Amino acid sequence: MGLDSVELVIEIEDEFAIALPDAAAALIQTAGQLHAYICHRLRPQPAPRCATARAFYFLRRVVLCHRDVCRRAVRPSARVAHLLASDGPSCWPEIADALRLRPHFSFNGKAALRRPAVFTTVGDLIRMMTFPNPMDLPPQFGEFEAGVWDRVRTIVSEQAGVHIDDIHMHTHFINDLGMD
Repeated sequence: MGLDSVELVIEIEDEFAIALPDAAAALIQTAGQLHAYICHRLRPQPAPRCATARAFYFLRRVVLCHRDVCRRAVRPSARVAHLLASDGPSCWPEIADALRLRPHFSFNGKAALRRPAVFTTVGDLIRMMTFPNPMDLPPQFGEFEAGVWDRVRTIVSEQAGVHIDDIHMHTHFINDLGMD
């Protein structure tokens, strides 16, 4: 993370009285993702079970359907490259689609689907699967979400030195605002 990103994280943490872990901050690339993360942290939705456990069991089921690997080999610390070894590259598109990870590995559909890096673990995929997505929010903001969005836009515009009207849900911190 560059200095611009660190300053933005500090401002967000101070404004909303939350801690933004480095792992979560590394996944946030747009103003909409930041807004979704903050709304999720401030007003978490009740879940009947642990979201990460649900994601892990689903991921394991999908991998076992597409690959002939030992069930015990699919664990959070396992490297995805090892699970996809030999004929694995041919099944990655189906696995990515089933897990709804295609946007993460194709730059939101702007490039060809790429395989996960050799050091990517199953736990990394689970974090991607459970990270709040701006598309998961209702299309119409409620009063709470609108208030958070106004505060996020103000902080981002001040930190990036751009007009507040230039901040939209899909505004990318690096590509659109030049933040490092």
